[in-house]
Amino acid sequence: MRRTTILWLGVLTLTIFPAIAWLVMYFFETADPALIFQTRSSYPVEIGIGLGYGLLSGYLAWKLISHPHMDDVRTYYGNIIASIKMKPQDIVFVSFCAGFGEEVLFRGAIQPAWGVWITSFIFVALHGYINPANMKVTAYGLYLLLCIAGIGYIHDIFGLVACIVAHTVIDIYLFHFLSRKEPEE
Repeated sequence: MRRTTILWLGVLTLTIFPAIAWLVMYFFETADPALIFQTRSSYPVEIGIGLGYGLLSGYLAWKLISHPHMDDVRTYYGNIIASIKMKPQDIVFVSFCAGFGEEVLFRGAIQPAWGVWITSFIFVALHGYINPANMKVTAYGLYLLLCIAGIGYIHDIFGLVACIVAHTVIDIYLFHFLSRKEPEE
C-alpha cells in the first residue's frame, strides 16, 4: 500500500464513517446525533481518561506482540506498516481519522443498539483479528476485544471524546513501533 493511499483512506474514514453513523442514528434511532458528543463529566477528564487508557492499552498490545511467541504476528503487521513509510505526522493523522470516524460509527451509532460486547466483537472481526486459521492472530484479537470493550465501557461512563482519544493514542503507539523497522522480504 502506498503512503498516499493510506492518507486517502484516513480521509474517507474521517468523513464516510460519521456519515454512515448519522444515517444509522437517523433511520434506526439508535442515538440522537446532536447528543453523541455530550460529555458525562468534562472534556478535560475525557481527554485524560482517553490518554491514560490509550497509552496503557497500546503498551500492553505492544508487549503482547513483542513476545517471541508472537514474532510472526509482529512481523506480518510490521511489514505492512513499515512498507507504507508513514512520516510521524502521517501516523498522527491516520490514527486520528480512524479514532474519530470509527468511534463515531461504532460507539455513537452501533453500540446503543447492540451493546458493548457485540459491537466490540464486530469491530475486532472487521479488522481481521479474529482468524480461526491463525490462532496467534486470534490470541492478539482476543486481547484487542477486551481493549475495545473497555473503550465501549469508557463511552458509557465518560463519553465519546474519551473513546476517540483512546483509539487515536492506541493507533499512534502501535503504528509508531510497527513502523520502526524495514519490511522483511
